[in-house]
Amino acid sequence: MFESVSNNNTCTIVNKSIITYIHNFVVILIVVSYFELFKLSAIPSPIRMLSQILATGIMILLIIISIIYLPRPAVKMNFSTPILILLIASIPSIFIATIYHHQSFVGSLLGTRILLFYLFYFYLHFFNISVKFLIRVIVGVGLLAVGLYYLQFFLYPKRVLDIHIIEGRGTIRLFVAGMLCTQAAYFYFLNQFFTKKKLVHLILTFLLLSIFILQGTRQLIFPLAFLTLISILITRQVKSKLLVFTIVSLSVVALFFVFQTIFIELTKVSSSQVANLSEGIRLRAAKFFLTTFMPNNLAYIFGNGNSFPGSLYYQNMIIYAMKYGFFLSDIGLIGDYVKFGIVFTIAGLAMLVKSLTFKVSPKYQFLKFYILAQCFTLIAGSGTLSGVDIILLIILYMFDRDRANQTEMKLVREEYSELTVSNLSNTSH
Repeated sequence: MFESVSNNNTCTIVNKSIITYIHNFVVILIVVSYFELFKLSAIPSPIRMLSQILATGIMILLIIISIIYLPRPAVKMNFSTPILILLIASIPSIFIATIYHHQSFVGSLLGTRILLFYLFYFYLHFFNISVKFLIRVIVGVGLLAVGLYYLQFFLYPKRVLDIHIIEGRGTIRLFVAGMLCTQAAYFYFLNQFFTKKKLVHLILTFLLLSIFILQGTRQLIFPLAFLTLISILITRQVKSKLLVFTIVSLSVVALFFVFQTIFIELTKVSSSQVANLSEGIRLRAAKFFLTTFMPNNLAYIFGNGNSFPGSLYYQNMIIYAMKYGFFLSDIGLIGDYVKFGIVFTIAGLAMLVKSLTFKVSPKYQFLKFYILAQCFTLIAGSGTLSGVDIILLIILYMFDRDRANQTEMKLVREEYSELTVSNLSNTSH
């Protein structure tokens, strides 16, 4: 009898372990497909696109199965409302792209496929994915992106990655897929250094930072530097702030001398753009997309949708980019609005504000610095909302789990306190 019970327990543990591995594999599949298989040149572009369709299809199927057959998630989804509004608000833009930009309906659907990754937040909840596993995925992909960056950097002009590459600012600017994870991993290792005071964490922090300096993107370098200083000042884990500040400052000086050519070129570019601010390409792009580009009043409300390769809409976007230098990816939140409308944009901003004001434990506080770093790109950068920041979705899920744990611990403390008071009362009698 006891042997039978033991065997049943063993089978249950094994089955749970297999199910966990399957769900974790799906998470990796979703993340890798989101980054388009890291845009490896050896993998054709249609295959990379199909991987996104396959991954989101599997995710949606598993979510539906979970809704039908499994109990409701135990952890409250504090960010479900803005995420659902983001998805629903984007639907009318599909029809705007089809009717007014002469793109096929299928093309318009495929153009907005990236928004299906917003469902990843729900997938994590429905299958209760481990927070530790998710952190390992983010850090692992972040370090992989660094490896791919340096591989492409040293092999250039030979291309191993099908990515945007610009020569200028004293460097070769590479836009490697997966660098969002690198930003999150940067704040993770910085927090680890503050907590454990290990030199290896500081070395990894500056290794991750180095590719952003090589990329020569001011919208990333300066926010990362600023947020690093803020984190040193406010963190509770650092006792000797002066010592840490000195170490970081000396490291920054060393980095400056290593990459001084890039910093000098960045200063020249900034000075030139300030002198010609009224002629700034981003200002002209914003003005164009908010006026001439809009086909009618409906587009101002619902957006214009995303273009899809091969369509007339896509060809026009290429013309605007090549002839005038106008890119939707250069105008941040305005680009999000032009694509998916006013309701979409407001819901996205509400989600960001809530994430920054959401109370979390000190051990997860460092994740807010990643969110703040993305907020710096809202004015002049790629659209955080229309591009779907999958790392942000993971962070929101972590915040939900942390809130649930805090609530549970609070209830346990209250019960313990009541029990203690009751025992003392009984003893006194």
